[in-house]
Amino acid sequence: MILKWEDFKYPTEEEVLAILKEIPTLSDFGFKIKNPTDIFFINKSTRNQDILRSDHLRWWNFCLGNRFGRLRQTFEYVLVHFNRGISIDFNTDSPQIMLNSILFDYYAEIFYYLYFSSLDIIAQILNLYFMLGIDEKKVDFVKILSSDITIKSTLIEMNESIKDTRDCRNAFTHRFTPTLNDPRIILIKDGNMEALGMGSGKRFELDFILENIKESTQILADLMNCLKEYVEKDTDNNYYLFE
Repeated sequence: MILKWEDFKYPTEEEVLAILKEIPTLSDFGFKIKNPTDIFFINKSTRNQDILRSDHLRWWNFCLGNRFGRLRQTFEYVLVHFNRGISIDFNTDSPQIMLNSILFDYYAEIFYYLYFSSLDIIAQILNLYFMLGIDEKKVDFVKILSSDITIKSTLIEMNESIKDTRDCRNAFTHRFTPTLNDPRIILIKDGNMEALGMGSGKRFELDFILENIKESTQILADLMNCLKEYVEKDTDNNYYLFE
């Protein structure tokens, strides 16, 4: 089967409009932070650590917004290629369906990278916000879960709800390609006896991946709504963040 360059087409405006309701809104923290010089002249007694904290939070939030934009666009591509028609087992005589299947698989893998990268950026922001003092190079979402912060239960609950998401990500990243049938032979042991058997052929179904992506995005959107609401109300610690 030959796939032609002209068959690779970005989602059209009509296709994107048709799926808008399926894509949750991913909001960043909404910080409205002045630049460091302005903060200093507003209150010259402001500690250097506070100015540094607010400036770093501003730029990490900028990174988070960019990451969410890419995550949303990737979600769009996943949905569009699925709606155009895919083959669950990549077994089709249609070049267009084969192309959609390949691109669905490709963008799904990118989605999981961007998803967990987004969580780690959120972790960077929480590390700064709660002044945990964890070295930036060692910060990740799971490490924040073990920190003694007031929203710990919210983070733990969220982390528990994305077990399938993490499994999908780990499968794409570390294991045999999860969307391919696994044809490798296996070693069967029965006491002292050994025999070779046929591969299990197990794989992740594409419709399962699609549903997981939808569910995971909603979970992330709900988490951000909770975090943003908390930070906005936490007036003892959100100084210079919403001015």
